[in-house]
Amino acid sequence: ELNALVQPEPNEPRNGDFVLTGSASALTGKITVSRGHLTLGAASNPGGAMDVSRSAGLGGETILGGTLRLGTNTPDAGTSTLLNVDPVTPGALHANGNLVFTSGTTTTVQLDGLPPGPTVRILGYGGTLTGTAANLDLVGGMAAYRPGTAFDTTGSPGEILLNITRGTVVWSAGTGNW
Repeated sequence: ELNALVQPEPNEPRNGDFVLTGSASALTGKITVSRGHLTLGAASNPGGAMDVSRSAGLGGETILGGTLRLGTNTPDAGTSTLLNVDPVTPGALHANGNLVFTSGTTTTVQLDGLPPGPTVRILGYGGTLTGTAANLDLVGGMAAYRPGTAFDTTGSPGEILLNITRGTVVWSAGTGNW
């Protein structure tokens, strides 16, 4: 279990980071991220399942050997799992097993860069999907993006995609103080 308890007090922030860069393919048990943030290096390939709580975050582009459950119960009052995604690369975190968004929870996606195209691969999975696009949000909320920007959980089997509505920005020089 990764529990990034920064202070020994129960209500202190849990903001520690753990970066796994070496191979973890021999680790076939479940990894539980209950607090803090876990970044999986490209070669880490954990061999088992993973649970990420509503007080924790996850990032990286590797293959997870088992089921990925996001938004699991948390030891504190967490409300959303944070998922960091690199929109510049074609890869994405992939679970060979099922992908589960815990009922009634939200996974908030943070894009760690500007997407070069209108579609971003968010997650991949080899089993079944439990949950819908309603379990996903973007940092800042979907209303902060152009209308039509949305997560797609059904269009490409085994993938969660973010379709970004783009538009031309027109500069209308007017009068005003800049």
